[in-house]
Amino acid sequence: MGEPDYIILDSGDIVYDTATSDWGILLFRKLEFTYRYSVEDEDLRIWVWEMFWTPYAGSERYTEESLLRMIEVGRLVLYKNDD
Repeated sequence: MGEPDYIILDSGDIVYDTATSDWGILLFRKLEFTYRYSVEDEDLRIWVWEMFWTPYAGSERYTEESLLRMIEVGRLVLYKNDD
C-alpha cells in the first residue's frame, strides 16, 4: 500500500468549488482558538484561513480542517501555487 497523501495549504493556493463553480484564493492562515481539556492533554488548535472568492467581493473564513475535508472528498479541487 502507498503512503497517505498529506495536503499542505499555503497562501496563494487556489481552490475550485465543484458544486458552485466558484474560485477561491487562500490569503492567510491564523490561529483562531486554542484549548486544553486538562493539564495532561495537548493543546487543541483551530487554524482559520481567510479566503477571497470569485465572483463575490470580499473575503470569507474557513477552518483549515474543513478545507482539507472538502479537498479530500472532491468538493474542492486544490491548485498549488508553486512559486
